[in-house]
Amino acid sequence: MKYSTRIHTTALTIALATSGCGSGERSPSTEDETGVLTAALSRVPDGVHCLRVVSIGARTVEKLISVSPGDQPVKLDVRLPIGPQTIAGEALEETCPASPDQVQGEPTWKSDPVFVRILAGVVKTIHLTMHKKGDTHVEVDFDTEGRGAAVSSGTDFTCALADDGAAYCWGANGVGQTGTGSPQNVQLLVPTPVSGLPAPARALAAGGGHACTVLDDGTAYCWGFGEWGQIGAPVADWTEVPLLVEGLPPARDVALGGDHSCAITAVDDVYCWGLNSSGQIGDGTMDNRGSAVPVPELADIRALALGGAHSCAVLDDRSVKCWGSNSAGQLGHGGADSATPCSVPGPSGIVALAAGRAHTCAVDGDGVVSCWGANGHGQLGDGSSTDRGTPAEVSALPAPAVSVRAHGDTTCAVLSDDSAWCWGENAGGQVGDGSTTDRWAPTAVTGLGASQDVSPGRNHTCALGATGVVSCWGQNSMGQLGDGTTTAHLAPAPATF
Repeated sequence: MKYSTRIHTTALTIALATSGCGSGERSPSTEDETGVLTAALSRVPDGVHCLRVVSIGARTVEKLISVSPGDQPVKLDVRLPIGPQTIAGEALEETCPASPDQVQGEPTWKSDPVFVRILAGVVKTIHLTMHKKGDTHVEVDFDTEGRGAAVSSGTDFTCALADDGAAYCWGANGVGQTGTGSPQNVQLLVPTPVSGLPAPARALAAGGGHACTVLDDGTAYCWGFGEWGQIGAPVADWTEVPLLVEGLPPARDVALGGDHSCAITAVDDVYCWGLNSSGQIGDGTMDNRGSAVPVPELADIRALALGGAHSCAVLDDRSVKCWGSNSAGQLGHGGADSATPCSVPGPSGIVALAAGRAHTCAVDGDGVVSCWGANGHGQLGDGSSTDRGTPAEVSALPAPAVSVRAHGDTTCAVLSDDSAWCWGENAGGQVGDGSTTDRWAPTAVTGLGASQDVSPGRNHTCALGATGVVSCWGQNSMGQLGDGTTTAHLAPAPATF
């Protein structure tokens, strides 16, 4: 299948060939299953010495390519996650530094970000057309139609995107949080299609008692508990079917907290809505918001993470800002609650971010994980139970991390070798080490193959495997593991799609 949007102007063009990390049943560690970006410049303008390519999805992949006129195509061994990706390119006049976070100058050429889905074993060719900074033209040519998948665990329920962009949820449904139109309090034991979405979804998130998705057309829909405005549309208490979020410009991603929601727009601004009792909306007030409102002083945002009553964002310069409750130090600045974004001192070059009930974690460009905030269950992963008001490095990870996720008092990370590690609260067995003992330091998830993403919920965890299979473990009293039963199990098992 072929899609094309072309604007014929003189420009700098990058051809990107992309494929997912895994295919078939073979191990994703084999060389022929390493996702690659192959970049070739149509021409190199005078003064351009460095090309930067960024792919943002379940993992953020950023690479620099040294270029000069007459270069042959440059092949990069870059592992890409299966699922939705946003890819963009920039050209700089400076010589490429040792790492992307050391880039000093502004790009002279820049493309619009392009959204794609990547499926295991499917090769996709994309042409990004970069223009002088300030121009917004882009050329996109999809040679094949890739698909993706994602998983997000909430409080006793789970949602996932299938490889065709269809949204599914399962588990607890007391306030309509599965979005399936099923009667209240009817537990769904297997993945069930979300009802009434008018287009395929590109992003999905599950929160405390609600869920939201961003569709291919940039609109966002939410469902479930909405008493505090977290649905973004008028509801009395809750809705069992998706409703369009009001006041939100076209979006590319969404993140959820306990009772609030935020989205990154297509132009990388942030809008939030829902409960604002601690300033977690970030608009300088503590007024609940029933529709999306912009967060002032935030622009060029790369990633969002929402906790129980706080919010954090990764900026374009790879620094982190947080706002909302700082009851346990989760804002990372050592001060009080804040209704506006505050800089987090210490971590830099951040590529991934996560927030739990009252803690926050970040991954830098070297794969080092730092966490701060509440630590009563060991969720900071530093071997102690001491709360931290400023970032502290997670101990004992055997390889660099590429992503981090958190919910409640549990944290999980995927490492560069595709293994999954979790730590923190483990009452339901959600850490995945075969026990129900809290873990103060990272512990390998046993019985799980190569993973793209791992998403903990309140007492359960689900993972997206290298071949797109969703596996879950932990508490299952509400059917949140999606295996057709309400029987808990401590080892990963596939959800029944």
